[in-house]
Amino acid sequence: SALISAYGKGGQWQGAVAAFEGMQRAGLKLDLEDNKLDLHELSAGAANIAVLLWLKTIKAKYSKLGTTQGEHELTIVTGWGKHSREQGRSEVQASVKALVSELGLPFTPHMTNPGRLVSSQSDLTQWLQSVEGTTHMEKYFTKP
Repeated sequence: SALISAYGKGGQWQGAVAAFEGMQRAGLKLDLEDNKLDLHELSAGAANIAVLLWLKTIKAKYSKLGTTQGEHELTIVTGWGKHSREQGRSEVQASVKALVSELGLPFTPHMTNPGRLVSSQSDLTQWLQSVEGTTHMEKYFTKP
């Protein structure tokens, strides 16, 4: 996870993605196909890469399915810091919220659970298919 954070801080996104995928091959269990992404066991850097890979998976999934599958709520579980060094301050949550803000993603805090961010399927799909969304995703996944 420290390697992923270093790559991310240096703007070397392809290296961060490759390191994260190596963690998955080594046994990291993270379901990128689900409508809920649980980041509890990840570092802040690894959580950001997981969000980006999840967005890529969601884009592919819903572009194949279209809107015929009904509307789903999509959830990113960051936790609120219950088990953090400083209780109530989640580094993962702060990092993911910053990424969400930077990208302009349509996620908002859950109304009753401060450790979750939610978006409707249609709002996220619209963002992923927009010029803004496509440009941001290319930044992270297109090799220089």
